[in-house]
Amino acid sequence: MAVPAARSPRIAIVIPAYNHEAYVAEAIASVLGQDWPDLELHVLDDGSTDATYAAAERALERAGRRRCSLRRQSNVGSAETINRLVAGCDSDLVGILNSDDRYLPGRLAALATLAEPGRDFLGITGVAFDPGAMISPTDSFETWYRGKLAYALSLPTCGFALVTANLSISSSNFLFTRALFDRAGGFNADLPLTQDWEFLLKALRWTEPRLVGRRLLYYRTHATNSFRRLVDIRIEQSRRALDGYLAWAGGASANALAPTPANWPRFFPVFAGSCAPAFSSEPVAEFLPPSLLATHGQVGGVGPGQEDAALRGLVFAARQRQDNMRRPTRELLEQAAAQWNGVLEGVQADG
Repeated sequence: MAVPAARSPRIAIVIPAYNHEAYVAEAIASVLGQDWPDLELHVLDDGSTDATYAAAERALERAGRRRCSLRRQSNVGSAETINRLVAGCDSDLVGILNSDDRYLPGRLAALATLAEPGRDFLGITGVAFDPGAMISPTDSFETWYRGKLAYALSLPTCGFALVTANLSISSSNFLFTRALFDRAGGFNADLPLTQDWEFLLKALRWTEPRLVGRRLLYYRTHATNSFRRLVDIRIEQSRRALDGYLAWAGGASANALAPTPANWPRFFPVFAGSCAPAFSSEPVAEFLPPSLLATHGQVGGVGPGQEDAALRGLVFAARQRQDNMRRPTRELLEQAAAQWNGVLEGVQADG
């Protein structure tokens, strides 16, 4: 769906709500407080057994003139709830906010201003956590996230970083064009623990994600996070999510920077042989069919100069990561955004 140049894009935020009576009001307030003129909010309670619906109803009383809706249904799970919510939107851009997370001020304006009329768009921002939140008994979420950034900076694009590190962290971090959602086929209800990553991998076929180098999403950590649950099942579902990427990665893509051997004929085999996906210590190549690694470059991919720069980045990756882990997260985010968005803008200018 093309965005008319004469006006700001219309944004719809959808909140799939489930058993978050303590958090949903804060999530709603964080959307209503965004400084974007054409904004609507839709909440769907997925059969909560607590007072989530009542808490959301009270919070929406403060919506003023914002267009809002609140409905409830029998429980069908997060993916199908998101799909139903997005299907009901006719806006230019759609964002997802899980009912236990919240937006930080200025998030939508920072992302939406990067969307260009007539182009598919997917944008993410940096993520903030509670200072004391721990991902394991010895590691904080902050250290874990900084490690992801330190690793991802050795890669040439945001797309490559999402394949290996998934810097988005959560579907709460997605803002995308309504048409892109349809092209990617929405969220897969069969992958409840990895549905967000699978959607990203499918969307890479159509557009190169944009990163805003500021922490504008607050990801709440608590005992019921799906992130923490069922590690073995999450690994199995991650492998299945990767299959959605393999379904298109051997052919042409609308995204000239898509992480495929067709676009990156020299860099991709080195990347696949040396970089691991987030769910495994084995390199990406272990999960790819040999025929994919044998694919040759196609017209429309990146140029030799970009591949040379990408290969240099991997050669010096180990030393760079050690240095990066000593830098503030803010600096790493800013560098990643400047680096990846600069590559994208260069390709768009050449095209």
